Amino acid sequence: MFSDELSKIVDSENQAEEILRRAKAQCKGIVDEAEAKADDILDEANQKSKSTYDRLINEGKERSDAMYEEYLEGVAKECQVMTAGAEMHLNETAQFIVERIVKANVHS
Repeated sequence: MFSDELSKIVDSENQAEEILRRAKAQCKGIVDEAEAKADDILDEANQKSKSTYDRLINEGKERSDAMYEEYLEGVAKECQVMTAGAEMHLNETAQFIVERIVKANVHS
């Protein structure tokens, strides 16, 4: 009788150990799967962030190039206005210089 009871206890312990072993294996599988999914999510997030970064850098470069060109056009127009203004007074300035030279030579 004692051996029957002992046999049942041993069997129960063996079953408990088997259940525990399966549970540990199942948990390891779940953890491995979760880690793989986390790696996939991280890879996808990195790809999205790189894509967003590249897109924003390109947009910024395009905007800065456009602003630079616009600035250069404005400066070119200012130069044209200043050149035109100077050309309008060129004859007047030349006449003034000639008169000063002539007056200086007459008084010497």
